[in-house]
Amino acid sequence: MFDRKKYMKAYRKKYRKEHKEKILEYNRKWIKKNRFKCIESLRKYRDKLKVDVFMHYSGGTPKCKVCNFGDLRALTIDHINDDGCKHRKSLSKRGYGNQAGGSRTYQYLKNNNYPKGYQVLCANCNMIKEYVRRKRERL
Repeated sequence: MFDRKKYMKAYRKKYRKEHKEKILEYNRKWIKKNRFKCIESLRKYRDKLKVDVFMHYSGGTPKCKVCNFGDLRALTIDHINDDGCKHRKSLSKRGYGNQAGGSRTYQYLKNNNYPKGYQVLCANCNMIKEYVRRKRERL
């Protein structure tokens, strides 16, 4: 019996191999023409993702858990158990990129149904928490 799926897969593989330069040239032209559309849509997606994650962990309105600061530009996701470095390293091993912070972390949180152990802090409160943690380690 004729398996169309296998046939088409083999055909496409052969075509790509035989027309590699033609395909690369087409891709270069397409990217040059549509680059800014792609960048803008990606930026919008990342902004929406950030808002969604912060709303979830803030319980509605994005704000710092300690001081209630609400400017999204200065809000961060904090690992409550101070294991952020370990977590980012594990994300990079799972295919979230070498520098798994920011939007990659937000994507991980969304993909995993917003696991517990995270909170929203402003940059100041996050740095104060880190300062206190390092001071405790030295003692």
